[in-house]
Amino acid sequence: MQYSFGIIKPDAMQKKYYGKILDDIASAGYKLIGLKLFHLTEEKAKNFYAKHENKPFFDELIHYMCLSPVLCFVVQKENAINDFRALVGNTDPKLAEKNTLRAKYGQDLSANAIHASDSEASFDREWRFFFTENELYFQ
Repeated sequence: MQYSFGIIKPDAMQKKYYGKILDDIASAGYKLIGLKLFHLTEEKAKNFYAKHENKPFFDELIHYMCLSPVLCFVVQKENAINDFRALVGNTDPKLAEKNTLRAKYGQDLSANAIHASDSEASFDREWRFFFTENELYFQ
């Protein structure tokens, strides 16, 4: 088994897509092992997205991620990281394949509904940013 981390972002939270997104994830065969509602402060958002600090979109990303609470989660499945990235779809919802989460629920490149870990190293850093080990139901 492998694990992946995700965040349902402010645009999807404000439009109340979180239930549909979680249902789509479960229907794709993922087991939810952790779920937490979290409101990022500017400092926390900057720490989480530190690898993008020198990119032109950084300030906009930080502002966006602090607009409303986000829903953080960890899922379990065989080949979870690559398969979950495929389920999430292209960063730009307009370029995402039909029936991916971003194609269904994202607006644009900035407000694209969901974040997904892109590697095992990212997963390990990201889940630990929001959860402690005793908050997850590892099997």
